[in-house]
Amino acid sequence: MVSGRYHRAPGEFPNDEVWAALYLALSPEVGLGEVLRHFDDLMPQLNEYRLSELAVEISVVFDCRNAASLGLTMAGLIRDGDFLLTQELAAEAITRGAEAILVPSATKLGDNLIVFPERLTAASTVTFIGSRDPRLYVRR
Repeated sequence: MVSGRYHRAPGEFPNDEVWAALYLALSPEVGLGEVLRHFDDLMPQLNEYRLSELAVEISVVFDCRNAASLGLTMAGLIRDGDFLLTQELAAEAITRGAEAILVPSATKLGDNLIVFPERLTAASTVTFIGSRDPRLYVRR
């Protein structure tokens, strides 16, 4: 619906410059951190979030966690609000055949796997394992 750090949404870009992305955290704390950093006085909604575990087998994953090796800075990869650089990184990875990219989480708690569902080959799979429904907010 809207563009994000590693994807572009229809209506904001020409159709040939749009792609979907599935954002996956590599650990529960990274996933929770990603949710918490986007909350402004909406704490009751925390109890509506579910932590799901997926098994992911992807053939072509580009490791983009070392910003310096890409000629970039860590600040550029985790900058809030300006996603041009990270969208260009994702676009280049897609052009080079990536089905997913490993990137540092903007939370600085760990890493994320960004999967490009439309780019997955027949050999790659994303399988649902299970879920947990944490209670993260107590109304006072």
